[in-house]
Amino acid sequence: MDIRKSKVDILMATYNGEKYIKQQLDSLMNQTFTDFNIIIADDKSTDTTLDIMLDYQKKDPRISIVQNEENIGVIKNFEKLITLSSADYFMLCDQDDVWLEDKVAKSVNAIIETNAMLAFTDLQLVDQNLNVINKSFLNYQGIKEIKNINWKTLLVQNIVTGCTIIADKDIKRCSLPFPSNIPMHDAWLALVAAVYGEVHYINEALILYRQHDSNVIGGVNSNARISRVDGEYYQFLKERETKFGNNIQLLEGYINYGFGNQRIDKDLAYVITYYNKFTKIKWIKLGFIGVKFKVLFPSVGIKRNVWWVLYLQYPFLSYMIISFKKLLSYNKKKI
Repeated sequence: MDIRKSKVDILMATYNGEKYIKQQLDSLMNQTFTDFNIIIADDKSTDTTLDIMLDYQKKDPRISIVQNEENIGVIKNFEKLITLSSADYFMLCDQDDVWLEDKVAKSVNAIIETNAMLAFTDLQLVDQNLNVINKSFLNYQGIKEIKNINWKTLLVQNIVTGCTIIADKDIKRCSLPFPSNIPMHDAWLALVAAVYGEVHYINEALILYRQHDSNVIGGVNSNARISRVDGEYYQFLKERETKFGNNIQLLEGYINYGFGNQRIDKDLAYVITYYNKFTKIKWIKLGFIGVKFKVLFPSVGIKRNVWWVLYLQYPFLSYMIISFKKLLSYNKKKI
């Protein structure tokens, strides 16, 4: 398919975004590739977001706006937007970022050339004033290189950020309606694309990914995640058990959804079995269950795989490492 004949829907979910939405809309208006429509679903904003969007709609007929009668949340809002799209490809868009001018062009080119079901990019992490924090969000998360992307990895580690996604319209028949307990829409779409097609990584940061107080998810690196763990060891174990329980519930939801593939359903059940095993491990227990699990379901990045083996198999050791890092961080602040 020739990029000049492609039709793209940019799907933007909004909620009380008056502070930054003008910059985002301006960045969409300044794209080098222009054959797209913008569909905006506003989740019952109570500020001037809707007024701002209506002003832009008067200037650009490519913009259409849908108002939700009640607040349905970001996941359901993007699900609604995807159902409204009728283009060959759709791109997901947040209200508070800034797209580089060639984001749409490079995304469309990549998904056409690779024939992928879904493609995604890196991001530049910036503060609320667009000052660069890190030129690569993935590197910031400790992910140095992305090679083969398969569904087994995406099952245990989502590396796809929603606002970087471009997807083929065929993904709709595989992913809709969304299961009720998915963690986020991007994780679900990436997993589905890897099961039924191909996922392609565009090794460029094409978005200024703004960090501010109102981010739904935002950019959190591994050190920040570690610093969130507070309390004694028994509390750490309780949080760990809750995490595994949530993962099991999620996987059971995937099984109930049904991928129509016995091999995949078998692997999903296999992961549940192992999460149950890890839940029962209370102290350092010799063995290679965690290693075996990460070989079969690897994360992206050697450090992450090593860390997850410790977290899964040796909770006490992982707790001590976290505590030590927190102590070092505290001492540095005092100095």
